[in-house]
Amino acid sequence: MARMVFKNAYNYDSATRQVDTGDFDHILDETTDVGYAFAQVVDAAIEAGLEDFSENFIAENDLLTQDQADALYELVGAVLAHVAELDPHSQYVQASELTGLLGDYSTTLEADALYEAIGAAASAVAAHEAALDPHSQYLTETDADSLYQSTSEKGAADGYAPLDSSSDLPLTHLPVHTHESSGEGGTIATFPTRTTASKTTASLAANAEETGTLALAAGFRLYTLTVDRACRIRLYTTSAKRTADADRNIGTVPVGDHGLIFEYVATGAFTDLDLSPVVDGFCPTGTDVYYAIENRTTSTSTVAVTFGYIRSE
Repeated sequence: MARMVFKNAYNYDSATRQVDTGDFDHILDETTDVGYAFAQVVDAAIEAGLEDFSENFIAENDLLTQDQADALYELVGAVLAHVAELDPHSQYVQASELTGLLGDYSTTLEADALYEAIGAAASAVAAHEAALDPHSQYLTETDADSLYQSTSEKGAADGYAPLDSSSDLPLTHLPVHTHESSGEGGTIATFPTRTTASKTTASLAANAEETGTLALAAGFRLYTLTVDRACRIRLYTTSAKRTADADRNIGTVPVGDHGLIFEYVATGAFTDLDLSPVVDGFCPTGTDVYYAIENRTTSTSTVAVTFGYIRSE
């Protein structure tokens, strides 16, 4: 074997730096000066037997100077140790590691491609896990909390109504105008209460009239009337409509948007006169109706009027 020497210090230093960084491609490339010299040294070591391969062997064969031989011996030892490792590049995927999981990927191209695919998948999983809401189609914990009502809100104001042992809603949690079903067809459990509303005018001269308001309900049904003397009684939805209808004569039917809810002309006193049919009325705002009561007697007196009614709203 011909003697080989490094052409210059650059090649030797370059080889040393590549050993330090773990990059042996240039050293092992026989087309380069460093690579060719290094290959010759390794060949000589193999021919002589590895147990005889030493710094002295390299120097005695005049391949390199003693200093260079010492350094190259260390370099060769590092390379041979690296090559001897079962898995010198543990950061890469080996075909044997994938066998039984993804099949046999024995070629370099297949292993490299699979490594890239695994890296891309790992990056995608990491990005997915780092997202604040990776599954926007599902409720987050905050969203679920906003829809959930705790048991402390059961039967409470602005909470929710409980069910009794029969899975029915207790009457105490129902408005007074509603009912609960009991058995087939249902039975009414709660009715609005019948009540009365009364008005006594100031002292009025014969044929004089008083106007004002009478508290009833937002919606109501009149079913009886009591008066203590001859009088004319009218109820309206607003004061303006009462004023517009003030000069209408008895017996004349109102027309247009008159607002008249009820009119009755009594020729004398009576108690609990049945209104048939009953009179349904409402108040556009609040619970007051606007009345006009006229004294139809021939003397000055007050007029007392009482309505029997039931709330409908």
